[in-house]
Amino acid sequence: PSFLKRVEALGDEFIEELRTIKSSIIVEVRGKGLLIAIELAPKVNVRHVWEELFRAGVLSIKRKNAIGFSPPLNINEHNLLAYGALRIKKVLENI
Repeated sequence: PSFLKRVEALGDEFIEELRTIKSSIIVEVRGKGLLIAIELAPKVNVRHVWEELFRAGVLSIKRKNAIGFSPPLNINEHNLLAYGALRIKKVLENI
């Protein structure tokens, strides 16, 4: 149970950090635990966003109009927020 509480808390923190991204291409950030998605505007080239994230060192899941993230459940807070969220933010704010 404490492991799952940690995953939920970390996911909530990650989602809140992603919601601070200032980008007109983001429609919504949603998720549960560490299964998180950023829904993109309909006219956005999702493949391009996915490729830019990959170039920045972020593994993501490409969907029709969203980018998904599913980090390992044992990831530490520093790697998720200081590394992952920061790189995602840099990519999305520059597209």
